[in-house]
Amino acid sequence: MSTDPREADLVRRFQEGDLEAADALARKYTRVTVGLIYSSIGAVQESDDLVQEVFLEAQKSVKRLRDPARFPSWLYKITRRVCNRWVREHRRAPQHLETPEEVEQPPESEQSAGPTPGEIRRIVDRMPQALREVVYMRYFDSLSYERMAALLGISPSAINARLMKARKLLRSRLAPGIDRD
Repeated sequence: MSTDPREADLVRRFQEGDLEAADALARKYTRVTVGLIYSSIGAVQESDDLVQEVFLEAQKSVKRLRDPARFPSWLYKITRRVCNRWVREHRRAPQHLETPEEVEQPPESEQSAGPTPGEIRRIVDRMPQALREVVYMRYFDSLSYERMAALLGISPSAINARLMKARKLLRSRLAPGIDRD
C-alpha cells in the first residue's frame, strides 16, 4: 500500500532535517501512536513520555528509512520497540486503567442489561497483543482497514481476520456458552 504523495514529501523533508515536516508528521501520528502505546502497556499516564520517546527515536533514525511510503509501518515498529522496552523495564503485564465509565457507575437499578464500556475494555485489555491493537485502532481510533494495514505492515484481509477473531473472543467472554458464529 502506498502512502499519500504529500506524506511521502513530508517524510523526505523530515529526513532532510525539516522540523516543520517532523512536527506535521508528529501531529498526524500522535493519536494512533498513543492508542498503540495504550494497547501495549495499558497505562495512559505513561503515554505522553513514551510518545515523545517514539518520536525522538524516529528523528534519530529517519535518515535510514529508505522508502518514505513505509513510514507508517516503520513508526509502528519503533512504537512496539519502545513499548516492549518499557514493559521489560517495569516487569509487568499490560495494566488495566480505570475509565470514567467504571468509576461513575449508575445505581444497579439504572444500569442496562448489556455490558458496560468498562467490562468491554477489561476484556479487550486481556486479549493477545495482535488482537488488542487492531481493536484499539479500529474502535478507539476509528482507523480504516487500509490505514491499519499500512501501519502494521499486513494486508487488509489479515486485519479483517484479526478483528473477526477479536469479536468472537469478546462475544465468548461476554456470554460464555453462547456461540453466535
